[in-house]
Amino acid sequence: MELIKFDKLISVLEQYGKDVAENYKDQLIQNDSVASQKLLNSVSSTVVVGSFSYMVNLSLEEYWKYMEYGSKPH
Repeated sequence: MELIKFDKLISVLEQYGKDVAENYKDQLIQNDSVASQKLLNSVSSTVVVGSFSYMVNLSLEEYWKYMEYGSKPH
């Protein structure tokens, strides 16, 4: 049984990933969370096509969670 191809879906998901990445960058700038621009420059997205699934991945520097949620007092 041949699976249905969703050719347009991939391009829609790619655009969605780019939009999410740009929105995240904009939020970093608006929140004044840009010091070295390392995190800002690391933001990217990819679409992964599986056997029965499509996934949009957002990739950024590992320390994003500290910028997002803050860190515990030192």
